[in-house]
Amino acid sequence: MNATTPIRIAFSVGELSGDEHSARVALALSELIPECELRGMGGRNMRAAGVQTIVDSEVSASVMGFGAILGSASKIINAMRTMRRLIDEWHPDVLILTDYPDFNLRLARYAHQRRIPTLYFIPPKVWAWRGYRVKQIAATIDQLAVIFPFELDFYRSHGINQVEYVGHPMSDTIDREPLPTEERAAQLLEIGLDSTRPVIGLFPGSRKGEVSRHLPPMRAAFDYVSQHIANAQAIISIAPTMNPALISQYGNLAPHVVTSSIDSVSLLKLTDAALMKSGTSNLQAAFVGVPFAMCYGAAKWTEFIVRPLLRIKQFSPVNVVRADTVLELLQEELKPNVLGPELERLVTDLDYRREVQAGLQQTVALLSNAATSGAKTSAARVALLVLRLIHAKGLS
Repeated sequence: MNATTPIRIAFSVGELSGDEHSARVALALSELIPECELRGMGGRNMRAAGVQTIVDSEVSASVMGFGAILGSASKIINAMRTMRRLIDEWHPDVLILTDYPDFNLRLARYAHQRRIPTLYFIPPKVWAWRGYRVKQIAATIDQLAVIFPFELDFYRSHGINQVEYVGHPMSDTIDREPLPTEERAAQLLEIGLDSTRPVIGLFPGSRKGEVSRHLPPMRAAFDYVSQHIANAQAIISIAPTMNPALISQYGNLAPHVVTSSIDSVSLLKLTDAALMKSGTSNLQAAFVGVPFAMCYGAAKWTEFIVRPLLRIKQFSPVNVVRADTVLELLQEELKPNVLGPELERLVTDLDYRREVQAGLQQTVALLSNAATSGAKTSAARVALLVLRLIHAKGLS
């Protein structure tokens, strides 16, 4: 490497989970290539890892759903313009894309046209829906870094050989040990709850639209449970990107219902069972062994558009890895007389709890399989793949 011209690595990250995963990649790259420069689109975790974020993803990119995207169209367009300008003016040696497919696939095409090598970490779930994007991935991406074991064979069966299974990031980062009894009791007491009574976690999502769709039925389901389990308590998870004041619009609090903005894993360790929106939190629950039911609701017109494009029948990441591990309740099923009995069963039926927890343990085992590289963490394996692209470009 030429000491006078540091390696330039660009990132494009949209969602909070991608920001967390990519921040660890940035740290691994800084260790591997101390003289590298890191810029791009990301959030608080990327900035803490030393990335100069020319686009704040928490402001300009963290949206989901057709309505939300339309409402934030100008921000997303400006973010794309800024990232394209970075490619044109800064000329990165490698572009790392993480998740956020609609945006990142477009940016990948732009980078490919300008001969910028691209690595896609957590690529689009084309095995789940919109499979036609496989051709675009093959045409524009130089290296795929996948986090589910089955993705390796899927992409190779479609003629994409520049793919490596790097392991799931949660295998490296989540502390799976339960809290000591006294510590759990102290933490619950601090937020006003009693460790001797059942604690239920409600995880409605990290965006305003998700909270508005999921929290009211979740809250109603807890009210149902409270009628059958008189001493039940609930914690509503507030994502770091969510304004806590919005929660009160969708469910009145009570002495036995509190909110918490601590990280999802720490919160899960305080709970006995949970209702969760589909997403990253499902896998977090699997790693810490908390039985849960997955809930998801979308606008009718969104469902009408999306349903025909789906290639899978189950949607929780846990069920994608191991089918039928947890119950999925969708759309019209988001009612207290449906959610409530399932939540009650997760709390009181010990045999059912053990069955769900055993399935979660098997899911974790599948995700913890050794990856193809000898590096210790998924982030380190991604960093090695980036270094391989740099070598291929003749920069080292």
